[in-house]
Amino acid sequence: MDITVTYDNQKNGENIKALVLESFHNKFKQSHFTNTEIIQLSSKFWQLPNKESSNIQYIAETEHHIAGSLLLKRNNESDTTMKEFVSLFFKYSPLKILKLLTIFSILEHHVEQNEVYIDYVVVDQTFRGQGIGHQLINQAKNTVHEHEYLSLYVAESNIGAIKLYRNLGFKIVSAKNSFFRKLFLNETGWYYMTWRPDN
Repeated sequence: MDITVTYDNQKNGENIKALVLESFHNKFKQSHFTNTEIIQLSSKFWQLPNKESSNIQYIAETEHHIAGSLLLKRNNESDTTMKEFVSLFFKYSPLKILKLLTIFSILEHHVEQNEVYIDYVVVDQTFRGQGIGHQLINQAKNTVHEHEYLSLYVAESNIGAIKLYRNLGFKIVSAKNSFFRKLFLNETGWYYMTWRPDN
């Protein structure tokens, strides 16, 4: 399985977004948008890293098919302007847009100094069980400098993912409960996990 870095472009961008939305279907269904609709309007608030970015988008690719992807964030950059957000309310149902933006806001994590955050790691269901998630995370670990640490959030109910992360050396640092995450994502408990090069 080849793991490479990809940058913001229409072809890979739409395929990656489709994979993320399919993997987190239960989290986005509260917005009442279809995956296709979210991809169409996402250019306003969801960009892949460009070549100048310190954030990195990895893809696991086989025979020109994206089997998995991982987004690694070192900073909180955003090119989205308030004008772009406001324009969405004139094109779509304001309530649906508000729900969708709230979901993205809840999922957003503010990256701290020396933190390298795994925003998501997703694998196409056709390729699950082949160690692709393991490969993607190991690739992320290889980019972490001595003074840095990897971090991620995982739902308390996602036993399989928690086991994978622990096997890869991640440790639970804290447990968090959120009314809004329960309301919009149908998940109450979340673990914040980290991995350090000296683990």
